[in-house]
Order: sequence, then C-alpha cells, then structure tokens
Amino acid sequence: MEEVSVHVLREKEPFSLAFTDDELRFTAEKYGTPIYLIDEKTLIEKVRELQEAYKAFLGNVRIAYSIKSNFNPFLLQTFMRLNLLFDIASLGELYFINRLNGNPENLIYTSVTETFEEFLYAIDKGLRRFVVASYHGVNNLIRASEVTNTKLKAMIRINPQVNVKAYVRASFRHGKFGVPFNSSTRDSTLVILREIIKSKNLIFEGFHFHLGSQITDTSSFIATLDKIENFMIKARKEFPNLCINTLDIGGGTPVCYDEPVPTAEEMAKPIVNKLNMLSNYYSERPSLIIESGRFLAAESGIMLSKVLNVKEFEGEKYLYLDSGYHLLLDSVLVRQNYPVRVIGKRGREGNGSKIHLAGIFCDSSDVFHFSPLSEINGADVGDYIAFYKVGAYSIVFNLPFHCQVKPPILFKDKDGNLKLARKKESIEDLFEEEGGYLALRDET
Repeated sequence: MEEVSVHVLREKEPFSLAFTDDELRFTAEKYGTPIYLIDEKTLIEKVRELQEAYKAFLGNVRIAYSIKSNFNPFLLQTFMRLNLLFDIASLGELYFINRLNGNPENLIYTSVTETFEEFLYAIDKGLRRFVVASYHGVNNLIRASEVTNTKLKAMIRINPQVNVKAYVRASFRHGKFGVPFNSSTRDSTLVILREIIKSKNLIFEGFHFHLGSQITDTSSFIATLDKIENFMIKARKEFPNLCINTLDIGGGTPVCYDEPVPTAEEMAKPIVNKLNMLSNYYSERPSLIIESGRFLAAESGIMLSKVLNVKEFEGEKYLYLDSGYHLLLDSVLVRQNYPVRVIGKRGREGNGSKIHLAGIFCDSSDVFHFSPLSEINGADVGDYIAFYKVGAYSIVFNLPFHCQVKPPILFKDKDGNLKLARKKESIEDLFEEEGGYLALRDET
C-alpha cells in the first residue's frame, strides 16, 4: 500500500518536495537569481526506483547514467558512489570522469563518429567496453586494439527500425544511430558481427539500442527484442556458439512533466517478461543495462528566476523574468513543458488573464512553455518563480546569448547540506572566454 501511495502522490504533485519555500527564498536572496538547485536524495531515489523496476530480470541488472543529460561533477560523484555505469559519447565526457577518478570498468564508450584517434585515447584511459555502429567504426576499433594490443569488449548498436511512440524518437528507418539488421551494404549488424568475431582482440559482448526519450508505450521494446531473437536464430547458423553476454536496452523511461506517464515499474514489467523469454540466447550470467539520463536527473533539478516586470493587456499577462531560453533551451527546441509555480503564493487565484512567461532576450522565441499543472496566478514584480524537473538537459544547454553568464548551481546533499556546485560566471570570465584579452593584446 505504501508503494502505491507514493505513485499516487507523484501523479498529483508535480512539484519536488526536496526544497521548502523558505529554503528556495533564502537561496534566491543569498545567491541571486537565476540559479539552479540539485537535490541528491532525489537522484538516489530515482536510481533505486529504476533498479527495483527491473529486479525480476533473470540475470544481472546495471543502471548506466547518460552523462550528456547533466555532467555537473557533484551529480556524477553521487552516481559514482552508487556504482552506476556511465554511458559516455565524447572525449570531453571521458575527461570529466577521469578528473573525478572514475573507474574505467564502469564506462561504456558510445561514440557517434567512431574515429581511430578517439578509440586510441579511450583505450589509453583504461576503457575496455565499446559500442560500434558502423563498418568503419568497428574496423577503427579493431585497428586501435591491435596497435595497443588490448582485448576489448564490443557491442553492436542496432537500429531496429521499429515504430516508437516517444517525445523524441531515436530509432526509425534511415536514422542516424545504429545499423539495421538487414542491409545490402556493409553497414549492417551481421557484417559488423563477422568483423568482431574474426578479430583477435575484440570480444562480442552483445547488443545496444536506444529507441527514444519519454516513451510511454512498451510495444517498441517488445518489437525490438523480437527482432533480436530472429537475428540470433539466423546468426547461430553461422556462429553456433554465439551468445549475448550483455544487452543494453537504452533509456526512454518517462518523466511526468504535464500529464500522467507510466511508472518505471509499469514500463519494466512487460519488457522484463520479454527479456526473460530470450534466455536461450544469453550466456550463463547475462547482464542487462538500463540507460537513463532524463529519468535519473530531471526530478532532482529546480531553476529559480525572479519576476522583473509585468505587462497586462486585453486578457493577456506577461511576466518578464531575469532568465531566458539560454537556461531552459529545450523549452524552445522541443517545447518542453516544465511545471512552474510562484514561491509563497501556492494556490492563489488570479484574475483570469492568460499568463505568459517571457525571457530577457530580444527574441520573440524567448517565451517559456510550461505545464498546465503549473501554479503561477498571482505573480507580481519581485516574486520568485520556480521551474521544476529541470535536472536533465537544461544545464548543459546554457548559452551566452546577449552576453549572459552561466548562473550558479547549488547542490543539496543527502544530509541536507547546501553546497556551491558551480560558481556564477563573471562577465569578465565571459569576455576573456570570447577572446577579449586577445583583442586587447592585439590592440596594444
């Protein structure tokens, strides 16, 4: 009964309870706005929730955090302490993990470009598990393994070409990511598998796929697993001892921003049932990897902003904030609707005007999209506005448009201590970063 009540609360309560209004107001007044806040307890809770959802799988279950969604070092350290895997797709992300003394055995390198040089660098840093998604890529990895004389585990990123009902799709016909099972070209799953198996240094580890973000219908996972089973039947005619040691099913577990979504447990149940039916094709102790960026990080984050001006006309009310889309760029790019509310004025009735949240930029696109669950009636000049569930992708999309500097980030650890996780960038920092000191030097 207790578990059910938690889910009911989440459906009705779109706002994080990690920070009280007094804490939010104190933070805004001490550090200024705009400012991001991250709650460690929420991060830990989301990991546990995802682990619990997939516990019925017959093999080992590992959670992999997709660093691209938020690479703040404080957040990464939390996930390191929880012994998560990390899905990294760039050498910059690898640098962050190395600087934090991350265990290279917990890293999965999923490059988009798959160059020989980046593979060499990653191997030198201790990585031993790679995902390949092209003929050139697998041969670059083979060459890197030969030059370094290193045994590597290789997974094939497949493009199952299935219909995906998702906010952002990542698998479709002729898509950017992965290779199809059947293709008349060398960029196909079977051709790449052959390259791996005939290599002296590569060990076939299994398959990787990622279908999209904010998936609410598990049928695309079931269809993909059906295709993997059919492929294994075909491939075992050529390689009778072929087994799947690891299956990485990517991410997609949804977050509730503006309407109810399935829980992690509800998403996992049919997927796990289907996964367990593939037991004939697994090795003795297979590993299942569940990737997540948004689900693990989103609910931990809040952005605070301040109302600087208000304008009303003909039933329309504009609240002008001290932030802009440079801090919540996905609100514009993919029309992400964040739950928003006025601090200290919860539930207050407005005057019936249609409310708009406008940013500081001289750009007509700089108007925030927000969830219908939001509570912003009664907002006035000087009030603080909180954007909830911004822990994924918002921070990493920060832009210096209009010479705007990066705001600070505060991290509330599991013991309730507030720590400065990123200092506010100064305008002088931005000037130098943009080459101002070079221009001044050249002038002299």
